[in-house]
Amino acid sequence: MELRMDQMNRACGDALDVAYEFATLSASGQLAQMTGGGLGKFEPGEWSDDTQMAGVIARVSSAGADLTAPTLWMRSPKESSAG
Repeated sequence: MELRMDQMNRACGDALDVAYEFATLSASGQLAQMTGGGLGKFEPGEWSDDTQMAGVIARVSSAGADLTAPTLWMRSPKESSAG
């Protein structure tokens, strides 16, 4: 249950932040608003690829995968061609 709440909190934060990603912070003290836009044509309340990637990682991790083990895609091309 805690993991689900964490994922929901991250998704909400991502949806709020998507319009401000890589933007300069306002010195006016104005609160962030869920406006959409940002680097893509995001609708207000829509999350970005950050949330999508976190969901995939959570799914793989919950299946018991060792996320610390080196995998084929992490190796150099020379190492991966050697098998």
